[in-house]
Amino acid sequence: MLFFWDMMPFFFVALVFSMICQAIVRNVYKRQQRVTNTRNMNGHEAAQRILSLYELGHVKIEMKKGTLVDHYDPRKKTIRLSENVHNNPSVAAVAVAAHEVGHALQHAEGYLPFRIRNVVVRLNQVAFAIVILVPILELLQVPLSHAMSNFGLGALTLGGMVGLFWLSMVVLMQLINLPVEFNDSRRAVEAIEHEDLLGGYDEMAGARRVLNAAALTYIAAFVKAIALGM
Repeated sequence: MLFFWDMMPFFFVALVFSMICQAIVRNVYKRQQRVTNTRNMNGHEAAQRILSLYELGHVKIEMKKGTLVDHYDPRKKTIRLSENVHNNPSVAAVAVAAHEVGHALQHAEGYLPFRIRNVVVRLNQVAFAIVILVPILELLQVPLSHAMSNFGLGALTLGGMVGLFWLSMVVLMQLINLPVEFNDSRRAVEAIEHEDLLGGYDEMAGARRVLNAAALTYIAAFVKAIALGM
């Protein structure tokens, strides 16, 4: 209990840091979303150009409702862009679309940190499912005879071990996520410059601000994961 209260300031700092990062991302994103790029190119068109550049014609592009829900699905080899990114010819749309294409390129190249992250994500999902299942099994054992108490203790111990494993996977996933996302942002900038998707220094600076702001969220997620694991 004393350890828990000792760690409360760290939890609080991690939470506040995360909230600040999210606010920065939304603010930067909204500003650059209002800036129409001189190429009049929306996120879908930008993603298609970069996919063609790297000969990734097998990767699909889909539109997804919501804001900042953009992601790459490696299982279906599909890039999902939010409506504002998919349809709007803004600086932010090009930056976000290029970032998601970067993940598709990492997948196609077999980029090692990306592959490790996918494995850790699956392990995390399995561990989380077991963490949820163990307390349910504990509740089901309540009406059973006293002879099952040893099994109950074993299940409880297993639940603690799985919970610890799950927390470890969360921290590891966020740690390995950092080089994946930073590498992806670098690829995005290089692709935008190579294909001349944005015009002028100001638009490229705006795209970099979007990508740098997003990087803060990855750092915040890692800090939160450490706080959760401790």
